[in-house]
Amino acid sequence: MQLFPGTKLSRSQLNVNDAVILLMRISGCRINEILAIRYCDVIDSQTVFVRGLKRSASKQIHAPELESFFSKKVFNQNEFIFRVSYMTIYRECLRRGIFEKHPNNLNRSVTHSLRYKRIRALQVVAPDVKAVSDCIGHRSQSTTKRYLDKGVYHG
Repeated sequence: MQLFPGTKLSRSQLNVNDAVILLMRISGCRINEILAIRYCDVIDSQTVFVRGLKRSASKQIHAPELESFFSKKVFNQNEFIFRVSYMTIYRECLRRGIFEKHPNNLNRSVTHSLRYKRIRALQVVAPDVKAVSDCIGHRSQSTTKRYLDKGVYHG
């Protein structure tokens, strides 16, 4: 099974950076939300609880692709699953071309690029803004509307 388009990476070959980026892609979570996951947040070998940041709602993410990370037995349940820094993931996303540019901003947006993609994908399946807002964890539908209304191009 190919997890990343254009690569031959399988489940058994996932490293920590791959796992974090894959979980961001599946869930639309922010980098810091994924990095804050601890072993005590693992519900079962395929499901994890993610605490929302910036007043977003917390949610459960089902990710069978990451079973090898979630099923590890550890002594300290408060230990972080992904022991990697924010900047490591940020640089890895840049290296892989995972970023977006907004017309009124010269900077590349890495931290929310997969979030934007997830919201747009959810809009195709659930055209109701409330359903998309609930799924991504926004407390306000106006926040989701801002994501959907932004003109974005890849660069």
